[in-house]
Amino acid sequence: MLYDRPYMRPEYRSSSGISALKWILIVTFSAFLLQSIFYWWFGTPWMERAFSLSQENIGRGFFWTLLTYALLHSTQNPFHIIFNMLLVFLIGRIVQREIGAGRFLSLYLACILVGAFAWIPLNPQAHLLGASAGAIGILTIFCLRHADEEITFLLFLIIPVRVKPRVILYCVLAFELFGFAFFELSSQPHQVAFSAHLGGILGAWLYHRFLLRRDNLFQFGKRGAASSAPRRERQPTPTRNYSVNISSRPRAEIRMEVDRILDKINANGFGSLSDEEKKLLDRARDLLSR
Repeated sequence: MLYDRPYMRPEYRSSSGISALKWILIVTFSAFLLQSIFYWWFGTPWMERAFSLSQENIGRGFFWTLLTYALLHSTQNPFHIIFNMLLVFLIGRIVQREIGAGRFLSLYLACILVGAFAWIPLNPQAHLLGASAGAIGILTIFCLRHADEEITFLLFLIIPVRVKPRVILYCVLAFELFGFAFFELSSQPHQVAFSAHLGGILGAWLYHRFLLRRDNLFQFGKRGAASSAPRRERQPTPTRNYSVNISSRPRAEIRMEVDRILDKINANGFGSLSDEEKKLLDRARDLLSR
């Protein structure tokens, strides 16, 4: 059946019925709640010692901290987790719908992992916690996929500003590079993991370039919010004209067309289909299920 394929299911839900985005939010908030209980009720930072990222923990063999640091946040500053999860939720809804739940989760984990490897060599004495690398990675993917589409951006979450995602990414990158050069590398007092943020941006760019099958190494993609149409290949294949009335076509030919469309969805998301391809897919589902 056509809808047995995971990327054909509504909202790209996981097998449990909860999307990858919701799992990220649930697990992160649950970990923060447990972390706060240990810290405020029992007076011990056990969660930070066991699951935050540091050279000391890696030296002790706590390799899981390369990922688990993203589940922890500052217990003294609740805005730390609120801002990160708000960014993951607002931008992640769009990204997950376009690339699917499986790729969304692997993207998030990849950005966290690259952020960890970028941060840990430069901070021998510090401990890292927070999902900022994953959050900024999701923002990066969104900006890469919608580079020239004007959106309304809430500056400081208050002031609405019309801006292109390309500009947002350039500003974020400039800010992170400035902080990395003048604070983290110069050993100035700071509480922001600029190198981890840059690692998240790099992880998202690499994922976008090599796992989302982009053509050009240095070129942004132009994608609209409604259609998200893929960029043409350098050697485009001849376009085909589809007919919604396919009842008279041989089953083998219909299956061939369906497989091609499903491969396209798997590579570029459901939004990459044309209207006629969507109609053909719906019609073919009814015919092949008989």
